[in-house]
Amino acid sequence: MPETYRRQTWFIWLLGLPLAFVSYVLLSVLSHASTSSGGLVGILKLLFLLPLVGGPLASVAWSVSLLRRFTSPPLLAAAILSSLLLLRVLLFR
Repeated sequence: MPETYRRQTWFIWLLGLPLAFVSYVLLSVLSHASTSSGGLVGILKLLFLLPLVGGPLASVAWSVSLLRRFTSPPLLAAAILSSLLLLRVLLFR
């Protein structure tokens, strides 16, 4: 595997999964927060929802464009996991 594709594959892994995991945890904490703060919780949920969708969406788009040029098992695994995570976020929100 060429070095540039190896670096880009690791960046896909690091872009989608940890960012979505942290955002998902923070959203679950905010969903259990009291509603006494009113609009602040809604604004924070929206701010965490953007990276929750944006990270996997960017990693899916980037991995698909890389898969057109070069195929490797780590890249394919990153594309599949990012796609599943994006489907999870979009369908079960």
